[in-house]
Amino acid sequence: MKIKINNIELQVENDMTFWNNISDWERYSFEIIDKFINGNTFVDIGAWNGVLSMYASFKAKEVHSFEPDKIAFKNLENNIKLNSINNIKINNAGASNINGVANLYVRSFGDSTSSLIERKDGYHSNVIDTIKTIRLVEYLSALNNIGLIKIDIEGGEEIVIPSMEDYIVKNKPKMYVSFHPNWFTEKEKSINYFAELFSTNYKIYNISHNEITKHDFINGLNGKEHYYYFA
Repeated sequence: MKIKINNIELQVENDMTFWNNISDWERYSFEIIDKFINGNTFVDIGAWNGVLSMYASFKAKEVHSFEPDKIAFKNLENNIKLNSINNIKINNAGASNINGVANLYVRSFGDSTSSLIERKDGYHSNVIDTIKTIRLVEYLSALNNIGLIKIDIEGGEEIVIPSMEDYIVKNKPKMYVSFHPNWFTEKEKSINYFAELFSTNYKIYNISHNEITKHDFINGLNGKEHYYYFA
């Protein structure tokens, strides 16, 4: 199937419902990539089928993508090959706070909701995979000229972002994060931590590109607004 995102044409397979509604699903993500990626490096944590990695590859010098779900990774790999894209490095691993292995909790392999955190509401099935993990802060430290780090890992941000704190404070990379507070193991504590970390080191923006306050950010995480970028 051929799709067009702005002026970029891509051949894609799998997830046809998603691709047919791409303008609705990822509109703001494309805008944020356009804002920050211009010949620099894009880091895609939770790449799924490759939609944002591939879009960014036309604007970035290089793209680094992480996807631990074995079926989603295969779809990511196939979509990149279909488009003969050669500036994306793909990692079949979970971005985490350690180099090692971890459980990946899965509802259905290939969907976009696998997580390092097991939900307690019965959302995940009994399917558990053992995956390789990469300590993200070490990986990032080896990269140059990062334009944007996107993180969408279904609650795993509660694990990986605190391990990046020193790196964030020192380097202040632009970040685009989809938070999943209802998955957090310590919801109130984690929300307050993220609010303090990001309000101290960045201006906070919602996906409509409006600068917001720390208080608005906390209210959003306690409500239905979970997508923010920090610049």
